[in-house]
Amino acid sequence: MRMQLRLAATILSFIATVPCFGGLVITEVASTSGAPAGGSLESRDWWELTNTGPAAVLLNGYSWEDRPASGDRAIFPNGITIATGESIIIHKIFENTPVSADFRSTWGLPNTVQILEESQFTGANPFSGLGTCGDDLRLFNPGGVEVASVVFGSSTSGVTFEWDQNGTSLGLSVAGENGATTSSYGGVGSPGRSVPEPSTATLGIVALCLATRIVQRKS
Repeated sequence: MRMQLRLAATILSFIATVPCFGGLVITEVASTSGAPAGGSLESRDWWELTNTGPAAVLLNGYSWEDRPASGDRAIFPNGITIATGESIIIHKIFENTPVSADFRSTWGLPNTVQILEESQFTGANPFSGLGTCGDDLRLFNPGGVEVASVVFGSSTSGVTFEWDQNGTSLGLSVAGENGATTSSYGGVGSPGRSVPEPSTATLGIVALCLATRIVQRKS
């Protein structure tokens, strides 16, 4: 019995020391998100950036690219702040036309969700296309240090890839799961709504249940 109790205590102690990950995390990607024939707003690439840290982050000097060491990074516009827990959208424009209003309408998003468009970025490539056959996406701080990245495979028309706030891949979005919905054009995703990582409390409960089962089986 003592051995089982010590095991339970060890599990709970480990869970209590699991760190809370914080910082900027890429939480959703629409790589040529597909939809209506002929293309339009719905067939433009976009991705979602979430601040999981304890403080707001000013994105001055931050940049991103879709291939390792490509040298064609897009530089974020000055004056954009992403608050704690906030998810913002980075969107490719369509035929030099702003897309924010249509994107909000398509997904039913409030005006509080920040949408940054390709035309707001500077650099060698203001919006590098996200490959439909698989690609990656990397975020860099003002010092050029990579602070977030994701890798994804071949895309499914109209369906986004999603990651939780810990950066764990959740695969393709499914309507009704993890906050994902179906847009007015039939796409599936959850722009502006990232998926929380499992909390320490939740992990603790799971560990406690596991430890209790171990004790019950051995007693």
